[in-house]
Amino acid sequence: MNQNEMPAVDAPDFKWRLITRMVEEGTPPSRRLEDKLIRDGYCFMKRARNESTVEMYRLLHDYPIFYLARDLHMKPWSTRWMIEAGLLSDISTSDLAQYVGQPEGVVNTYAELFYNVRPRLNNRGYVLNEVLFPTIYRGMDGRDFDFLYKILAFCGGWQVLAEFIEAKEMDPKVESWINNSLNSRVRKLAWMAAYRIDINQYNAVELIGKGLELQALEREAGGTTAQQQGVEAMKALLQHCKMTIIADEPELPFIGSELQVEAQMKGVKQLTYGEKIPLKAEV
Repeated sequence: MNQNEMPAVDAPDFKWRLITRMVEEGTPPSRRLEDKLIRDGYCFMKRARNESTVEMYRLLHDYPIFYLARDLHMKPWSTRWMIEAGLLSDISTSDLAQYVGQPEGVVNTYAELFYNVRPRLNNRGYVLNEVLFPTIYRGMDGRDFDFLYKILAFCGGWQVLAEFIEAKEMDPKVESWINNSLNSRVRKLAWMAAYRIDINQYNAVELIGKGLELQALEREAGGTTAQQQGVEAMKALLQHCKMTIIADEPELPFIGSELQVEAQMKGVKQLTYGEKIPLKAEV
């Protein structure tokens, strides 16, 4: 960290950055101004600069909670991602610690030092700006393995995240949330793309055509319900299909009453949509 750079006080890892700055500058924390976590963190980090194996074992003995929390932060693995995502959700700290297999004290210390977002969860603008931007708009890349966990946990809740990553059937409510979220995301991206298009002599005609198609679709949607649209689409599909019934079969499966014979051949009947058929095939 640049010694002239003061860490932002609203950053999720403010305390960790402050400790690092103090160690780099050799400025011990004030007992009157700084809390015990910062004072212990300063002592820990000052000793951790000696990376000998013996000193690491001593630190693990003297500051076990702090050591394990820092170890989680230094390793970009899924346990860290799950903890950070869980802190953005509605799961309790004790349940989160049990889920990831870490002591509750380690999760609490990690949250306070490296990912202090719980006090600001009701300030959604803060979470979006400090935690999820700019990934939420530019999309994920190789550095953002944890973004998917976090957006699911923050927007959908812990149950959505847990059922998404576990190999089991999703709860209908969770599946509905994911489907709605996907549709919303597609619409937002389409809206953003619409404002990025540069109209020129090469694409003007195509864009006009797309606009006319959209108007036609809107007119259709205004004249019938989504369910009716689905029925009409199925009818149009069935009108182009034929069903062949072999007379040797004594029974036909239940199909419905709106199919009727179009043509009869010896031992075979071809049926199309719209008229009745007998429940048993005739030779």
